[in-house]
Amino acid sequence: MTKKTLFKALGLLAIALVVGVVAVLKSIDFNQYKGMISAMVKDATGRELTIDGDLSLAIGFSPAVVVEGVRLSNAAWGSGPDMVSVKRFEAEVALLPLLSGGVQVKRLFLVEPDILLETDKSGAGNWVFTPAKTASGTPVEPTAPAEASAEGTSVPALDISEVSIRQAKLTHKDGQTGKTTTVVVDSLTATADDPGSPIVLELKAALNDQPIEVSGTIGALSALLAGETFPVDLTVTAMGMTASAKGSMSNALAVPEADLTVAVKAGASDLAGTIKAVIGEVPTISADLASSHLNPADFSPSSSEPAPAGEGSTAPTPQASSAGARGKKVFPADALPLEALHAANVNAKIKVAELISGDMTVKNLDLTLSLKGGRLMVSPLSAALGGGTIGGTVGLDASSKTLANLDADLTVSHLNVGTLLQEMNVTSDIVGAPTDVTVKLTGSGKSIAGIMATSNGRILSTVGEGKINNKAIKSLTGDVLSQLNPFADQREFTMLQCAVVNFPVRNGLIETENGIGVETDVVTIQGGGTINLATEALDVHIGPQARQGIGLSAGSLTSAVKLGGTLAEPTPTIDAMGAAKTGLKVGRALATGGLSLLADALVDKATADTTPCATALGQKAPAPAQQQPTETQPQPQPANNPNPVDALKGLFGR
Repeated sequence: MTKKTLFKALGLLAIALVVGVVAVLKSIDFNQYKGMISAMVKDATGRELTIDGDLSLAIGFSPAVVVEGVRLSNAAWGSGPDMVSVKRFEAEVALLPLLSGGVQVKRLFLVEPDILLETDKSGAGNWVFTPAKTASGTPVEPTAPAEASAEGTSVPALDISEVSIRQAKLTHKDGQTGKTTTVVVDSLTATADDPGSPIVLELKAALNDQPIEVSGTIGALSALLAGETFPVDLTVTAMGMTASAKGSMSNALAVPEADLTVAVKAGASDLAGTIKAVIGEVPTISADLASSHLNPADFSPSSSEPAPAGEGSTAPTPQASSAGARGKKVFPADALPLEALHAANVNAKIKVAELISGDMTVKNLDLTLSLKGGRLMVSPLSAALGGGTIGGTVGLDASSKTLANLDADLTVSHLNVGTLLQEMNVTSDIVGAPTDVTVKLTGSGKSIAGIMATSNGRILSTVGEGKINNKAIKSLTGDVLSQLNPFADQREFTMLQCAVVNFPVRNGLIETENGIGVETDVVTIQGGGTINLATEALDVHIGPQARQGIGLSAGSLTSAVKLGGTLAEPTPTIDAMGAAKTGLKVGRALATGGLSLLADALVDKATADTTPCATALGQKAPAPAQQQPTETQPQPQPANNPNPVDALKGLFGR
């Protein structure tokens, strides 16, 4: 027999063997193995695996195992019967590697997998499996793969070249918060040339109806399975923003670690820097991030369609919904996420050149944030606002998981109110008025409202010289507060000399006799009262006095303004008692031919506090100077109020 004849015979024999194997495989009813497969899964997980359809083998140069209708039962306490269901599963295997003992899965294909991940009220997950137990109560040990023998045989190497998923759904239900998150995967493809090659990823999905696309590469499957370090280079597009992450990950199947350089772009906003993370039971994250321009509104998903409007529409606006939920209060009563403060340990340095918050622009924000064991600390904190600076520290201790303890110490220095209001496009009618603010507060509660209701400390604000357009005062505050200035209708500007708000806070109550002081070139204003931070109720009185040297005027008759209502809806009104006293003055004036008005004015000026700002600060006011106005001093005159009756009419806007 020649060699040529021998090779032909061997080739025919090989073909015959393959045909024979195929014939045998095609004759096997693989459905008979359903029970065995289900039993193995039950032993390993304690859950029922059900194969509703056929289990078959598609024969070809790349045989494929095909399974129809696979379901894995959920935990007994779960919200649904199945944790996982798959409409169709295919595993395409290369034929030739099987001859050498290897398993090369050329393609895994899943159609309509539906995965439910959920936790119960204690936080336990349905992905925690409990192996089945024997009659004696000991757990069944799953059959272990054969170990290498003396002859060198071992478990076949697994090589997956492509994974393809279509129309998948992943649902996560939080049993503690009731929140449900849904990810719908339109398509997911992961391919690699071999186990040592990078995996190329392409994902198109939607998170809570918001589209997400992911593309890029990660390290080789062999490195991932071995827990080795592998590279990451991914780009994510979602909710109008694009994010990239480049670096490395390791220990992916145990306690993943990441060292990444990240960049995020959304609208005109940008954020970039480095993030290092160890994703253990409690993740530890370290970040160093910077931004040239940051507007949180750029990161908020926007509705593609406007909200319905028109007659009969009852859909509330977001602002209305928020206000209604808080009962029209400034301090929200929503429970603070105390548990979330225990979800991770974080140390982050953040620098933002320009931060946009509504109509306000904060510049050169620089802060260090630390979170550990439920203790959140922002220190140091610095920023620039309205030509001034902001600095201080804020701490929120939720280590007990039942209450949050606030400790805030903030200062605002040389804030120019006029500049700030112009930057916010509110008004250009205020010039100057440099302002310093100090806030020192402590408090405890489950919400911001609860913390403020128990707060202690002090709120102090001092304002320097400036000038205010009188028409702006009237348009902003209405006729009531404009009555504090008797010359508001005759002069374009009021010259502000100083203003002070000095509020001590004790157990959620602000109570001060004269903690409000204002000095202008024509009047001084002293005020006080109470502000209940628990109920947000206001009971504040503000009383004006004409300054010496301006002559007799309606300002001498203006009764005090009372500020009632709440912080969210303050209601300024003329004080009833003050108005009654004014009526008595007018009656006496009519009876005395006006001489009593002159006497009252002299008494008022002699007893008035000439330095209410110093008084509000708790400083002793200097004795009033005994100086009579000279003829050369300019005397502002109210318009045509020669008698007290006309002055009273002007007071009430008639």
